[in-house]
Amino acid sequence: MRIAILIFTSFIFLTIKSQAQTVTDIDGNVYNTIRIGTQLWMSENLKVTRYQNGNSIPNITDNSQWGSLTTGAYGNYDNDANNANTYGHLYNWYAVTNSSNICPTGWHIPTDSEWTILSDFLGGESIAGGKMKEVGTTHWSSPNTDATNSSGFTGLPGGLRSSNGFYYSIGSTGYWWSSTESSATSAWRRKLYAYDATIEKNYNEKSYGFSVRCVCDTASSTETDITSFLFTEQTSAAIINTTVHTVEIEVANGTDLTSLVPEITVSAGATINPLSGIAQDFSSDVTYTVTAEDATTTQDWIVTVTSSTTQIDDINYNENYRIYPNPANEIFTVDGQDIQSIKITNEIGQVIFSKEYVDNNNQINININNQSNGIYFVRILANKKLIIKKIVINNTN
Repeated sequence: MRIAILIFTSFIFLTIKSQAQTVTDIDGNVYNTIRIGTQLWMSENLKVTRYQNGNSIPNITDNSQWGSLTTGAYGNYDNDANNANTYGHLYNWYAVTNSSNICPTGWHIPTDSEWTILSDFLGGESIAGGKMKEVGTTHWSSPNTDATNSSGFTGLPGGLRSSNGFYYSIGSTGYWWSSTESSATSAWRRKLYAYDATIEKNYNEKSYGFSVRCVCDTASSTETDITSFLFTEQTSAAIINTTVHTVEIEVANGTDLTSLVPEITVSAGATINPLSGIAQDFSSDVTYTVTAEDATTTQDWIVTVTSSTTQIDDINYNENYRIYPNPANEIFTVDGQDIQSIKITNEIGQVIFSKEYVDNNNQINININNQSNGIYFVRILANKKLIIKKIVINNTN
C-alpha cells in the first residue's frame, strides 16, 4: 500500500495555523487575535472611542472630573494620545460594562471566571503571567521576569489611572478589567508585573482606569481533520494520518477506481471539498480540502486508494453469510457455513475483537455491549475464503 508523504502540505498547514485572525472595532481599528485553549482573545489592547451604537466615550483629561465619574470614560496615559498607539486607552469600569458594548460585535469584556479559565489553562496564577507577557524590555521594565509570551497574549505594561486621576506604573505593570463586580463600588481585574511571572487577581474601585482585552462570544474551531473515510467496496479500515494529512484505503480487487463514492466525516463545524457522497476518480491520488469552522483555516488531504489482492469473488463469497441485526445493539449474530475466524476492526483500524473457531461454527453470537457507537468491519474467514462486511453498532445504553 502506498504512502504519500507531503511535507509541503504540512508546511502550508503550519503556516495557515500561525496566521493571526483579526477583528475590527467600530472606529476601524484592527486587532490581532489569538486562540488560547477554548477561548479566542484579542492579542492587543482596546483603543476604541465609541460604543457599538456609535455613541462617543468621553476622553476625560481633568483629574478631579475623572475621579467623580459614575459613567463611562477613557484616558490616555499622561494624557498623551501617542501612548494609545502602543498601549491602548485606559477605561473606567463604567465604560467596559456599558450596555451599548465597548467591544466589537461578537466580542465581550471577559468575566472574572473567563480570566480564571485563561490562567488555569496556562498553568495557574503563579506562572501564567510569564506566558502572557510580551518578551523583552522594549516596553517592559527589566528584568521582565520569566516572560515567554508562549500563549500569544502579548500583554503590555500600560499602567493605570487611579481614582484621583493620576497615571502610574507604565512600563512595570499591566492591568485589565473583568466585567464582574466584587462590590457595589469595586470590580475584579487582572495584573501582570515586570518583576514576577504571576497573573494577580484582585479588585479596584470602578473609577480606576485599566486596559481592556475582549474575548470572542463563541470561539470558532480551527480543527481541519478528516475523522473517517469510507467506501462500500473497501476491504479494511482507512489509515488516516493526521501528521502528514493523508488517507490510505484499500478496496476489493477488480473495483472500478474511476467512480467511487466516499462517505467522509470531518472535524465538528468544518466543511470539505469535494463533498462527501460525490463520486470521484481515485485511479490517481485525490486532494480534499477541509475548511475549519472559523471559515479561514484550511488543510489539504491526499487520499490514496489501492486495490486489494483479495478477489471480488472472495469478498462476495456465499451470499448466505449474514450479520444481523444491523445496526446492532449489545449482541449481533454472524451466520454462515464453517466459520474459521472472526476479526472486527473500527474505522481507524484498531482490532476490537478477534477469535478463531476450531469447530467451524455456523452461527456465532458476539457481545458488543461495551463498544462505542459507530461503523465497524467484520472479517470472516470461512473455507479459506474471506468475507468482509460492515456493521453499525448503536448501543443505546
